Amino acid sequence: MSRAHRAAKTLVAALLTLSCCAASAAARQESVFTPLRLPELSETEAGFNDSALGSLAADALRETAGAELCVVCISELAAPLPQGALSEADVRTVFSEPDAPLMRSELTRSELSALLEALVSPVTADMETERIDPGRSFSPGFPCVSGFLLRYDPTAPAGQRVLTLSPLDEEDGDRLYSVAGSETLFSGAFGGEAIPSEPVGTSVSEALFDWLGENGPGLKGLDWDRVTAIGVHAHDLADRVTRPLLFVCILIPALLLVWLNRRRRT
Repeated sequence: MSRAHRAAKTLVAALLTLSCCAASAAARQESVFTPLRLPELSETEAGFNDSALGSLAADALRETAGAELCVVCISELAAPLPQGALSEADVRTVFSEPDAPLMRSELTRSELSALLEALVSPVTADMETERIDPGRSFSPGFPCVSGFLLRYDPTAPAGQRVLTLSPLDEEDGDRLYSVAGSETLFSGAFGGEAIPSEPVGTSVSEALFDWLGENGPGLKGLDWDRVTAIGVHAHDLADRVTRPLLFVCILIPALLLVWLNRRRRT
């Protein structure tokens, strides 16, 4: 084969590769659609709560990576996901680092628990009010998860806060779980040690955009309350029950008094 022939074949192969990349890029620039309106967290809540957007992003990254589990940190999310038709540029605004590579790692339950311990450790509870203290609890790495439910106790000592990772089997300590997340997460930037991981071959924003292209139109609801603080919510529940009860206790005597006054007049 002559040099000219080889050069021509190389050129054709390069052009084909370039055209495939261009076609892929063009496809991504087309809009995707989702009818789902996601509730947003306030700036105060964002440091110690998982979010609907974080759960949706975690679902997208987990399925794209072909992983069993996924963790997305709250500060990796920069803007809410608009409702309706979305371009790739719209989806890129969701992430603080849209080009961060999507990675996949293999972790035991104890290794995943250690990672989550580091992510929830900044959350601080006020022991007098039995509430999470917003002023001291901002955690840029607070986890939003997919594939499991996390229960933790912010009143417990650091390193002992993660209580359950349902449905991971606590007794099967040697089993490896495939876990998806960003390169930033596995680098240890949000806490904990760096964790070895392999690139999936796409960025977090591309993964979300492509996932929405396949799943967005069918999204009708999202089970997103996957991280629960134990030891502080009971007090909040008591408040939610006590206030209406107090209102009823005031309202009934007031109505009774009005009724008695009307009877006296008649």
